[in-house]
Amino acid sequence: MALRSSFLEDLAAELQEKYHHRLHALTLVFPTWRAGEVFKRCLATHLSQPTWAPKVLSIEALMQQLSPLRQAQPLLLTHILYQTFQALNPQEESFEQFYFWGSLLLQDLDVIDKYLVSTAHLFTDLSRYKELGLSYDHLTEAQRTAIQSFWKNFQQQLSTHQQDFLRLWKLLPQVYQHFKQRLQAQGIGYQGLCYRAAYEALVQGTAQVQHDQLVFVGFNALTPVEEKILAWCQENLPTEFYWDVDAYYMEDTQQEAGTYLRIYQQRPHFQASFVQPFPKRLAQGTQEIHLTAVASEVGQAQVMGAQLRALMEAQGADFVPSRTVIVVANEALLLPVLHALPLDVSPVSTHLGYPLKDTATYRLLEHMLALQAATAQEQFPSGYWAVHHVLAVLNHPHVMGWNAVLVQATINRIQATKSSYVAQEVLVQENALYETIFKVLRPQDHLLRYLMEGLQCIEAYAQEEAPSLRPLEKVALHQLLQQLSNFQEVFSTSSTKSEALLQLLRQLLQPVRISLGGQSLDGIQILDVLATRNLDFDHVFIVGMNEGHFPIQTSPASFIPYNLRKGYGLPTADQHQAALYAYHFYHLLREREILVRILHRVVRG
Repeated sequence: MALRSSFLEDLAAELQEKYHHRLHALTLVFPTWRAGEVFKRCLATHLSQPTWAPKVLSIEALMQQLSPLRQAQPLLLTHILYQTFQALNPQEESFEQFYFWGSLLLQDLDVIDKYLVSTAHLFTDLSRYKELGLSYDHLTEAQRTAIQSFWKNFQQQLSTHQQDFLRLWKLLPQVYQHFKQRLQAQGIGYQGLCYRAAYEALVQGTAQVQHDQLVFVGFNALTPVEEKILAWCQENLPTEFYWDVDAYYMEDTQQEAGTYLRIYQQRPHFQASFVQPFPKRLAQGTQEIHLTAVASEVGQAQVMGAQLRALMEAQGADFVPSRTVIVVANEALLLPVLHALPLDVSPVSTHLGYPLKDTATYRLLEHMLALQAATAQEQFPSGYWAVHHVLAVLNHPHVMGWNAVLVQATINRIQATKSSYVAQEVLVQENALYETIFKVLRPQDHLLRYLMEGLQCIEAYAQEEAPSLRPLEKVALHQLLQQLSNFQEVFSTSSTKSEALLQLLRQLLQPVRISLGGQSLDGIQILDVLATRNLDFDHVFIVGMNEGHFPIQTSPASFIPYNLRKGYGLPTADQHQAALYAYHFYHLLREREILVRILHRVVRG
């Protein structure tokens, strides 16, 4: 492509010129939804008259079309995995106890399927490690060395932990096969299994391929199953590839940003699509880069806000919000970044979610859990509530907003007694909300049902009375009820007073994030590093660019040790993440006249 402006603008111009009246026959596949939407806007600027547009899909959407399996919720998948373990090796272990390590194993299985690893080899009985040199001839010498270095840890006397690990590992081949069969019977799977099923369906000729011509755009670090699917398309369908590259890292093998693309350049099915000479945007040297060291994490957001304000004032009417991106390298800085934005910045678009645990709605759930947990203690007087738990619920803004006069009167009456306890029967006589929240659960009652009924009372009031409940809290309320509904399907037989269930519920809800409405392309974009794929901006702020966050260096929790991951070509933090982040970093820098501000925390030794 002749170098015009941004990658997507170049692509739009080339496809319009090349296909003109046949654009409708194309299906373009992008790494992300956002890149596809930006491409649509770029294409629209090159069309002089109305025409049928090409189909635009994310790679995930294409996989959903091709796969005979639909992706299911992790909670349901983990429960089916638990049932599989119990069928093969019955243990006196509740699902609540199983959940943590079961979800860990589910993540490993997802990676195994995405990387098309043979489970028969990976889960080989560790006691036979001496035979590895004979049975792993298909691996490189470096891979065999990495694997054997792991096995050597088991040559000496085994600890109890190692013995448990070996027993689990030995069972995994059966678990994987039975688990996969259960999921396939229900037509569901985790993402890796769905992708693998899509590839197998293509090979077997059972996939529903409804595209005349495919164009894959801007891919970088493909998983092996994705690469296999792209290669199949190239061999069996009219297919084109457009790579988002720069000569700086394509021609220099020392640059880790080009690690994967240089490999693809040598692949027979991709080789011809790498058109040279490569663009030299980075070599133009017109980028203006400023680094700002700040004493604290939150301070970076405040400095960013001040710099953004100065930029807007300097550019005046020429400032285009959608051409500005704030890259949040450390997701914990999202809220400080949002609070630090100039007051007149609107709209703002972010795909990053607000932590559910930081909402008032979640705090009400915690108050209700604490209320019930206290009554589970044997020394607690039956039919009474601890006053401090009751007041925590009553003073909550959702409850206070329900009927402020009544709730305040209740609080005054309780405080006037100067007692440490309040009778449950006194509270439930007040109104329906009290009757629901201050309900003493019997053994046959279910904790999740109790939580849902209490939150549903609040939701009904929010809908009927139109209170001053913030839009964010309404979304949080809806999502929390949906999560509890999902949990109830799985935990229908769990004990009401089970401390394990309470801990599990908190564990499941803590990482949940609620959407802030980040599907818009208008306004300043607030994204994480990976969401910037294929996108170009005039102004870039990178917040939180510190070691451990850019790139992420923490290895994901896994049953597969580092040496085994490395030996089987599975992603590792030190290699995969470094190459991935380097590529995206250079991509952000490569616009012709870009202004980049990098903010990082000073680390004092």
